[in-house]
Amino acid sequence: MALPYHVLKVCDGIVFAARGSNIHSFDSNFNPISVWKYPVKQQETNGEKAKSETPAPTVGAEESPAPEGPPAKKRKVEDGEVAAVTEETKEESKEETTEGQNETKSEGQTQEVNRRSRRQKQKQKTEGGWAKNNKAALEKPFVQGMYLTTDGHHLVAITGSDKTIWVFEHDGAGNLKQLSQRAMPKRPCALALTPDNKTILSADKFGDVFSLPLLFSPSEPTAAAAATTTSSE
Repeated sequence: MALPYHVLKVCDGIVFAARGSNIHSFDSNFNPISVWKYPVKQQETNGEKAKSETPAPTVGAEESPAPEGPPAKKRKVEDGEVAAVTEETKEESKEETTEGQNETKSEGQTQEVNRRSRRQKQKQKTEGGWAKNNKAALEKPFVQGMYLTTDGHHLVAITGSDKTIWVFEHDGAGNLKQLSQRAMPKRPCALALTPDNKTILSADKFGDVFSLPLLFSPSEPTAAAAATTTSSE
């Protein structure tokens, strides 16, 4: 099952719908127009990481011949014959015993792995494998809210876990162009736009309210430094 649409905003016959970390736009008949996808940095895959961490093979010195073992021990048997019991015979006996123990242990481990696999499959059936199948999507910050200016020319969105405010330009036909992204000191939980469509008011759960310009230039200070803060007492 795919992620559901969880935030909707309508602007002059255009429907903006957030699904996970992406923003989709539709016309009045719900025909898709465009999709803005959350930017994700390309990360090193597990295989490449393991390959890079694998140490280079080392060339060791030639092995010296093993020293000769002690002379064979002798014991007297009932019929008077002398039997030689070498250390090599003892080692073979130990190896056979160890192999038998390892085989028993390996069978037990295999059975345990099979039991865990069955339990995991049963858990996926009962609880649903949805979270596992959508793990990559769940790792991205979800869109928590969307806000439109009164003239419909700009869309402002909040993503949760990365505490970021996004500003988009709307061309009036459902296409969005990202203008800025600003990380806040704390996760925004409420946002409003002033009537003149020039200022963003962002509040967090600690009672701090930040005032930011809607249109942000990279040459200006960062959002956290440039924001005017009002703390509730």
